[in-house]
Amino acid sequence: MTENISSDFELIQINDVMELENNSKNIQIDEKVKDNKEDLVENNSLENKKDNKNSYDSTLAEYYPKNSEEIDNSKAIIEKKDEKIIFLENQILQMNASFDKKLDEVMNQLKQLNNKKCKKANFVLIKNKWKVIDKVWKCCENNCVNTDNPRSICIEGNGYINIIDDENIYYINCEEGKGVNKYFRVCVENSFTKPKEYSNNYSLFYFEIKCIKIETNENRRNWLVIGLSYNNYYIRLLAKCALFKNEKNEQIELDGNFKWNNVDVFGCGLVYPPTYKINKFPYIFFTQNGQIIGKEIFPKYKCDSFNPYIIVDNCLIEANFGNDLENKPFIYDVKKHVVF
Repeated sequence: MTENISSDFELIQINDVMELENNSKNIQIDEKVKDNKEDLVENNSLENKKDNKNSYDSTLAEYYPKNSEEIDNSKAIIEKKDEKIIFLENQILQMNASFDKKLDEVMNQLKQLNNKKCKKANFVLIKNKWKVIDKVWKCCENNCVNTDNPRSICIEGNGYINIIDDENIYYINCEEGKGVNKYFRVCVENSFTKPKEYSNNYSLFYFEIKCIKIETNENRRNWLVIGLSYNNYYIRLLAKCALFKNEKNEQIELDGNFKWNNVDVFGCGLVYPPTYKINKFPYIFFTQNGQIIGKEIFPKYKCDSFNPYIIVDNCLIEANFGNDLENKPFIYDVKKHVVF
């Protein structure tokens, strides 16, 4: 009996031990499950973070190129605008300069066309021709070519002129190795004399010459002077020197743009004031190819008669005295001449 009790007790102990072991195992399993759950949650959290990061990176990667491209485009637009601004600024400067220049031109034109300060001159036609060969300017001591004999030759072999007709003057060069070229001064038949009748208008006298330079193999210069003389005083243009000279031989230089070209047409004009302007002097002006050059020149001494003349060397001269303006008009438009 005692054995049975002992056996039963042992069995109970064994069962208790087994139950404890099972409980212990269950506890361990529960802990592992818990740990696994925690790991799973943590893993899920990491995965979510990773997914979020990947999503952010993807969004950033998608956004950055667009943003960078927009920035580059903005920079390009700004650069183009800067270039346009610089271009427009330069254009404005040029326009301002052009505007100022045109404004000055308009103001000068307005000044000239102001009827209170300036008037147009009436052209006075004087039939004229080449007439007098100055004996001071002669070919040689024999004075072979002169006023009475304008188509002769120089017996010394020097250069000389011939007055071919009323308007044309030829120049014959000197003989090679024998003589030298000479200057000749030629005057017209009729002077520019102030009208005697009473006049309220300015009176304009004018003539032109075409000058053809003679080209030679030798070093011979071309020379041309055109002007007016009065009382042994001379007001003239020296084409070769690009200057004017007055009665006192004072020089008035032309601007740097002046150049004497072959076959240029030079003109010389004289304007008398109206009769009632007793104390006002006439003035002289010069033209080149139809355009006024330099400024008007006022004689230093009062005179009512001026004689046109030229000095020539190694050039051919064709004059226009206005004898036939219908068929041979002046290059300069005398009808539009404005005086102050």
